[in-house]
Amino acid sequence: MSKKELKRYKVIRQWIEGSITGKQAAELLSLSLRQVYRLKKRVLEEDENGVIHKNRGRKPFVPLEPGQSPDLILCFRINGSSNPEKPSPAEEKRTSSTSQIPP
Repeated sequence: MSKKELKRYKVIRQWIEGSITGKQAAELLSLSLRQVYRLKKRVLEEDENGVIHKNRGRKPFVPLEPGQSPDLILCFRINGSSNPEKPSPAEEKRTSSTSQIPP
């Protein structure tokens, strides 16, 4: 369990035991009250496993190939293209529509 998850578990446990309120727990964890209620429900159902991130140990959705740069993936996600010189379709549409407006 990571330090972050351990802190979450301890704070939620304090809330369950009644030593702090839900609002205080939310402030201590920098989460919304709704998220803290969801964490509390999972802790009550699964104990300390309720705060462990459910994606732990899984393969990434878009794994990097050996030698592939994470910058290329980031560029693709931002621009919608693997070529940083080429504008994305949204950018092309935006620039072409603004140039067609009469003065």
